[in-house]
Formats: sequence, structure tokens, C-alpha cells
Amino acid sequence: MTTSLVGLVMLACGTSLTLIAPVALARPRLVSKYPMTIMIAWVVALVAGAGLTATGLMLMVGPALIHHVEHEAGHSVDAAITETILGWSSVGAIGILAFRVGATVGDLRAEERDSRRETLTLVESGEPVLLGSVKSIRIHSATPFIGAFPSYGRVVFSSGLENALTCDQLLSAAAHEQAHLDRHHRGLLTLARIAASSAPFIPASRHMLQAMRVATELDADDVASSQFGAVVTSSALLASYPNEIGVAERVARLNQRTM
Repeated sequence: MTTSLVGLVMLACGTSLTLIAPVALARPRLVSKYPMTIMIAWVVALVAGAGLTATGLMLMVGPALIHHVEHEAGHSVDAAITETILGWSSVGAIGILAFRVGATVGDLRAEERDSRRETLTLVESGEPVLLGSVKSIRIHSATPFIGAFPSYGRVVFSSGLENALTCDQLLSAAAHEQAHLDRHHRGLLTLARIAASSAPFIPASRHMLQAMRVATELDADDVASSQFGAVVTSSALLASYPNEIGVAERVARLNQRTM
């Protein structure tokens, strides 16, 4: 088997894995039941698919470079032409993928810088508090708010939310946000965004990004529920995000687990 053929097989396997994994994993029932397992499985499939694809492309480049310099003895002209076409097509594909990944990473870094600038004054104006074991920052605002800030490694919440929730509800909400930090949900979503942006022509990648967004929230719900119970966690969700899309479904999911 020639090097180019091996590369073509690896490219086919990598592409197939990239196409099939999101379709198989992003099923609502699976995401709802095993959110963290689905995210880990997708990352493994993504790394494997990217590795196979990159290796396959590189293997096809080698023979093209050799034929560009000299004709190998015993190699038919047709085979040389085919390998050359495959190789230089691979060079183009590598260039396009590298450009899209680089552009996406650049956009993400710019978003991170903008976010840090926007929240710096807000965070620095707050006061550090401990919500159970969660290191948090309280800001003085009547608007109910709580969120995880990976850049600072802290959970930030408002006095308005503190006044709206019971003590257990506030602790549960803080546990939910701390789970986003501890379980590296931001990094998982970043990988999903890079994958979706690198292959915008693959609808499954965009579908998987949405599934990952849902899975991170469900996983954080499960962590909070394991500590404070489904009733407290669901009531905290309703009180914290009364108008947010998807909260009613998340509450119903938690309540089903108590039956």
C-alpha cells in the first residue's frame, strides 16, 4: 500500500469520525442523561478525528513533494500524477484549516481581552466572600446575577440575587457556577467553537456546539443537585433565571430524578 493510499484511508477515517461522532453523541436523551460522559466522548472523538485527518493529509503531501523534485524509478506516470494532485490538494486543505483555526483562536482571545476589560472594574469593586467552600465576589447591584469568571477563577454574584434567594438556594447557585470552573466547561466550549468554526460546512459540528452548551449547564446542575438536592437546585434556577430559555426543561429534568 503506497503512502498516499494510507494517507487517503486515514483522511477518510478522520473525516468519518468527525461527521459521525456529533450525530451519535448530540442526541438530546443522551446529553440529558450523561452530560459529562458525552462531552468527554466528543473530545476524544475530536482529538482522534483531527489526528487522523492531519496525519492523512501530511502523508499525502510527502509523495507530492518527492515527485515535484524528481520522478521515482518504477513509479508509473499516472500514479505520480495522482499522488501529486492528492498531495497539493492536501497542502491547500491544511492551509485552509490552519487559517480557520488561527482566525477562530484569534477571535476567542480578542473576546477574552474585551471581557476582562469590561469586568475588571466590576470585579475589583466587589468584596470577597465565601459561599460554603466557593470563593466568590459580591457586587452591590439590585439586579439578580451570578456567574463564573474563569479569568479570575471566582464566582461573582450580586447583592440583589443574595436578597432574592434563601441561604441554601444561594449556596446551590454558587456550587453550580463553581462546577463550571472545576470541570473546565469553558475549555470544552472553546474546543467546540473551534471545531464548529473550522468546519462550518459540517452542520453536525454546529449541532454539537449547541449540545455542548446544554451539556455544560446540565453537568453543573447535577453537581449542585448532588450537594444540595434537586428541590433546592431547581428552585434556585427558577429564582435566578426566571426568563432564561431552557431553564424550565432543566428544572423538569432535576425534578424527574427525585421521583
